Amino acid sequence: MLISALCKVKKSVKISTLRANIKLMENKFQMISEKIRELLKNSPIEDIEATINALIKSKCTELGLVSREEFDVQTEVLRKTREKLEAVEQELAKYETKTK
Repeated sequence: MLISALCKVKKSVKISTLRANIKLMENKFQMISEKIRELLKNSPIEDIEATINALIKSKCTELGLVSREEFDVQTEVLRKTREKLEAVEQELAKYETKTK
């Protein structure tokens, strides 16, 4: 009996120690995470990213490249223009057959 009681106490101490260690590790990870956020916040990474984005946009404009949105808009304009042209061509063909 005494041995089983001691085993139970030993298990409960191990479990509580493990829980305390897990909590300690969670706190450490939280602190590390916060430190990393602070470092990134104060680093020039954001400035570098903005500069690179501006440079890329500038070069794309220089090369005559357009955004996907602008491409889609122009594609739709072209589609509508083609439809109108086809309608005008059909009307012209009707007038040509009438006059012959």
